[in-house]
This record gives sequence, structure tokens and C-alpha cells, in this order.
Amino acid sequence: MGQFNHRNVVVMHGVVLTGKPLMVVLEILPKGDLKQYLQSIANEDTLPLNLPARLLQMSREIASEMEYLAKRCFVHRDLAARNVLLGEKLVCKIADFGLSRDLADDNYYVTKGGQIPFRWTAPEAISFRKYSTSSDVWSYGIVLYEIWTVGKRPYGYTKNRPVLDLLETGYRLPPPPGCSHAIYKLMIECWNPDHHKRPSFNAIATCLSQPDDVILQNDANSESIPGSVGDALEASQSAYKVLQKSYEALSAYY
Repeated sequence: MGQFNHRNVVVMHGVVLTGKPLMVVLEILPKGDLKQYLQSIANEDTLPLNLPARLLQMSREIASEMEYLAKRCFVHRDLAARNVLLGEKLVCKIADFGLSRDLADDNYYVTKGGQIPFRWTAPEAISFRKYSTSSDVWSYGIVLYEIWTVGKRPYGYTKNRPVLDLLETGYRLPPPPGCSHAIYKLMIECWNPDHHKRPSFNAIATCLSQPDDVILQNDANSESIPGSVGDALEASQSAYKVLQKSYEALSAYY
């Protein structure tokens, strides 16, 4: 972590090697983690009026940091809202590099065991223990889902192993209520079963660099995704099959 220098990466000030336990000294991030923050605002009686713009900014900041890591040939392997910490003014900072690996001399990392965060992990990483920047892109799509559902659990209460079975049938998470077509389309692109066809983090950051109104407004030729951001997931279920069919050619699932 000491080599990273980016506003959206947690700063490591140093390490303490004398005595026990050994310690890493990190910057103070008083706002906690992104998952807890999202769930806290979801429980409020009234959601902030500027919530979509705030969620979009968070999406951009995480993409920017992951683009930075990818350029330095690092893969995170555990990208999730719980591993994004919030600083002053709710600036997102990627944390928990315990699973990260230097990929400068290889195209992917093969694990030798250990627990896998199924709900955030790309199918090839689950099945073959193969990690790459492309598998981080898959995880970023899940983080987008967490952000735009305001902290909902991906795949609900489905047990971990059946999640992979669902993915192999072509199933993907449905659109969050009130989410724009552009954001959901980006999620679908991140979840392409062919990791070669997923967008790069550079492409994701470029896509999200467009003005807010371009990203947040819906396609004039398509119906809006039902509901509002923060609504119960059932609010958008009616749009699921239509959107899956419209993105079928894009994602080549079937």
C-alpha cells in the first residue's frame, strides 16, 4: 500500500514492527464504510433529495481508484462496499488490500485456497481461482448494485453456492428501482461471462465522466425503470425481463 498515491486509496502512514501485535498505521476515516453508510440512509424516513447525484459521485470515485490500481497491474480481489471507507465530505477510499496481488509478471492470479466472497466474485475466479483486473470489473458491477440499491445484499438470501448455479444459467441481478438505463447497462457489461469482453476500468471511468444528467436520465425510447432509488427491490421487477432481452446481444449470455 505504501506505493499508492491516489485520493481514493486509503493512505498508509507507516508500520510498527517492534513488539506485538505488528501494526499498520492508516489514515483516520471517520465516516465508516460505504455499506454501513448506505444502509443508514436507507433507514431514514426521508432520503436525501440529491441522493442519485451522490451515488453517482461514489460510483465515479471507486472507478477512478480501480483504474489507478489496474494501471499499476494490481488486482484487489475483494472489492465490495464493505471495503470502501468514507473520509470527510464522503470521499470514497478503497481499503482492505489483504487479498491484493501484484500482477506485473502475470495475467492472473491463481489462489491456493481460502474463503471466496461468492456474491462479489467473477465465475472464473470462483471455478478456477483465476483473478485478474477483469474479475475486479465484475466485482465493481456488484458494488454498483450495492450503491444503487442503497446497501441491499446482492442475490438476497440465496445461499452462496447456488449463486454460481444461477449465474451459469444466464441470470444476472435485476435493475435497482429508479436506476437509470445507463447505470444498469454498465452493470450488465461488467457481468459479461467472457472476461475478455468486460469493459476496462479506463472505459468505465470514461463512461462515468459524462455529465450527471446524461447518465441519470433514461433513454427517451425506453420506459424508465420503475420505482425510485431506495425503494423495495420488488418495485423494479417488472422491468427485469425486458431489460435482459434488450441487453442480450450486448452481453452474449445465451
